[in-house]
Amino acid sequence: MKKTLVCLLLATIGAVQSFAYESNTMMYTAIPSDLTLKQFEFNVSHKFQGKIKEDPFDNAFGMHGGASVAIGLRAGLVKGFEIGWQYLFYNREVVYGLMKNWAVSPILSSRIEISSHRYRPIFYLEDKESTIGGLLAIQVALLKQKLHGVVNLHYDGDYEKLGLGLGASYQLTKKIGLMAEFFPRRDKDVERFDSMVFGLRWNTYGHRFLFTFGNSRENSLRHVLRGSDTRDFYFGFGLSRLLEID
Repeated sequence: MKKTLVCLLLATIGAVQSFAYESNTMMYTAIPSDLTLKQFEFNVSHKFQGKIKEDPFDNAFGMHGGASVAIGLRAGLVKGFEIGWQYLFYNREVVYGLMKNWAVSPILSSRIEISSHRYRPIFYLEDKESTIGGLLAIQVALLKQKLHGVVNLHYDGDYEKLGLGLGASYQLTKKIGLMAEFFPRRDKDVERFDSMVFGLRWNTYGHRFLFTFGNSRENSLRHVLRGSDTRDFYFGFGLSRLLEID
């Protein structure tokens, strides 16, 4: 199954067209990108572990309950290819990825990705395990590029199952946008809840800020698709910075 997935993803690689550096980034849902050679993106995300409604003033709306943190880096190559790296602190997970982006039409774009993951299945143990992942993202842009809808199909080698991610964003002004994401839990036999997140995005020159609240405390698409163990909501934020080499 894993070899078949990799072959299918690599077989879909095609010609690339350029589209704007993504201004419609979401918290978990992957979107097509157009990083070019000598362009890099550094990103960091926090998901606070305290419940928003539990002693909201004493607990700063959950921000005194600790945080799950992830950092990442993407680098543009040629013809729509990118490479990526991410580190999730909670289970010391290291992720390496190879991505390919292309524009099918002025309103339709796509992304494929294969990734390797090495992590601690139980965070306090030294033993590590490895798996692979695969992703197909399809995005449509409407209303003069103000409204974006994204569908993600993600394969997790641990479960050997596909997971579905849905995202939508609307650009209110040149700098401010709203977003919503929904993730049905991958394994319906597990007593967990579907995950959802809502947020505000603020774009500045070279920076993107995300302010979110949702019922998942995870920091990656792979983990959020496993479902949430609670219906309570938690704050989160993300920061991305575009870097260029002259």
